[in-house]
Amino acid sequence: MDKKISTTLFSFFLLLSILPAQGGFRLQFGMNMGASQLHHGIRFEDSKLNLHYKSIALTHPEGYTWGQFKEDFGLREEFIQPRFGFSAHVSYRNLPVFLIVDAMSSSSSYEKMAYSGTIAMGKNFDIGRTDFFVTALGGYKYVKDFGFGSQTLINSIGNDEQRYLLSQYFNPEKPLGPQTGNLFTMRLGFGQTFGTDDNFSIGLEAFGELDLTDKTTRQARMTNLGLQVYARFMLEFAGRYYYPDPGGGRPSNF
Repeated sequence: MDKKISTTLFSFFLLLSILPAQGGFRLQFGMNMGASQLHHGIRFEDSKLNLHYKSIALTHPEGYTWGQFKEDFGLREEFIQPRFGFSAHVSYRNLPVFLIVDAMSSSSSYEKMAYSGTIAMGKNFDIGRTDFFVTALGGYKYVKDFGFGSQTLINSIGNDEQRYLLSQYFNPEKPLGPQTGNLFTMRLGFGQTFGTDDNFSIGLEAFGELDLTDKTTRQARMTNLGLQVYARFMLEFAGRYYYPDPGGGRPSNF
């Protein structure tokens, strides 16, 4: 795993280990399910698919243009994939800053995983005195996407039969370059809390992620737009300890 991702995950789990002894920290953990549309912007003429085009062109003495190949395979610069996985949000008191760690299926292929760490600013805004709230946040996201590459090229083929046949043997090693990305992300949504302590919530979020990675490093983009539903459970760490009452009453709070 990439060094930056390893460092992010290590820091996150280290933070989780010390939260119970600290006051004011909040942890939200939950599941997400939805879909996103990847706008990869691949120049297919410069990709590994060009070799496949050349091999087909050799069997057409009368001529076979790139335009014909693109039409026959239904090449597209964006496609939609289902997304699902888990996420954890860490915040401190009422500060509008979040550390978010995600383990989600890739935006290129639901059969591969993508791991990310996000530093974002924003908050949930209550709607009057109801249990409903609106979410707005944005920030920097670093992602390691194990589906970005061969699966991105394969799923860019709009012809279902051609996509299936090509996937049987076409699997070059990281054909689009690094599988890591630096993204600017934004999330907007709404939800509702449940329970006496409002510690359980469900909601709907729309999100957008703009790939800021230097194009000299990787031309193809991880830019995507999506929508997801979620269910999250919140734990609050007050940094207080409880001891049994010898008289059998409620525990004493120190």
